[in-house]
Amino acid sequence: MGTRSLIITAEGEPILHPLIFEMISKAKEMGFQVTLFTNGTLLDEVRARALIDSRLDLLRISLWGSTPEEYAKTHPRTDPANLSKVIDGTKLMVSNKAARRNSFPFIQLYQPFTRYNFERVEDRVRLALATRCTDLPFSPFVSLQGKSPNLVLTPDEERQISLTLFCLRKRLKSLSISHNINETLLYYRMGKAMWQKQPCYIGWLHARITADGTVLPRVRCNLSMGRLEEKGFHEIWNGVEYQNFRRQTLTRQGLISVGKECDCIFCCHLRDNVRVHRFFKRFLPFLRHPNKKWW
Repeated sequence: MGTRSLIITAEGEPILHPLIFEMISKAKEMGFQVTLFTNGTLLDEVRARALIDSRLDLLRISLWGSTPEEYAKTHPRTDPANLSKVIDGTKLMVSNKAARRNSFPFIQLYQPFTRYNFERVEDRVRLALATRCTDLPFSPFVSLQGKSPNLVLTPDEERQISLTLFCLRKRLKSLSISHNINETLLYYRMGKAMWQKQPCYIGWLHARITADGTVLPRVRCNLSMGRLEEKGFHEIWNGVEYQNFRRQTLTRQGLISVGKECDCIFCCHLRDNVRVHRFFKRFLPFLRHPNKKWW
């Protein structure tokens, strides 16, 4: 079907899967660009070598705190010592890559902004330098289904972190650390209300397949497009449910109805939607329907 990218994540930690390295290797043999999301706590010498051997393209290590205090506040039911495990595991990955003269996997030290960590961005820079990680992506924290609302930034705090990030770009460039600050600023500028400003095109770009084979149109969405134990993916992708979803998400009213099952606040597909809309908006007038309100 022309799919080029495969992202392996989980409702948990994907490295716990007993066949994770074989899955990555198989996907690489089939020509996919493969990304693995991990919390980093299980990265030891054996797993670091296995990830390199699997030819993984991108390893995204999610780290919500740069200090033990931050980590304890954002992970209240876990051992704060896990922070040291993540840092040591990241260093192991970097050192093993260097020893074997491998460029891959590219390693990201990914950090969402919460009320407990947004004021200490410089700690993240120091952590990236300490682990020799050269990519530092950021994102807003999203309260899924109203969970952990105490971590969500206030509007004033969002303006504060936006200003901090705006000033940080030059420093990261001087340190040769990649980042996504422009994208993060876009999130804070329009992420909460993007669905009010333009259509959503994710139904043409992306699918999420859960562990039980349910196909969802996007992350943070409960609308099932079908199950792989009943239909092949090609049939689901071109099926009635997906067609209806794509049609709905081209209108504001449709997005309102979809919003009952999909969380569009700080949509993680914002960048892709903005890019597509820059081109596709010129064709929307040809799709107008007398009973629909289009952008």
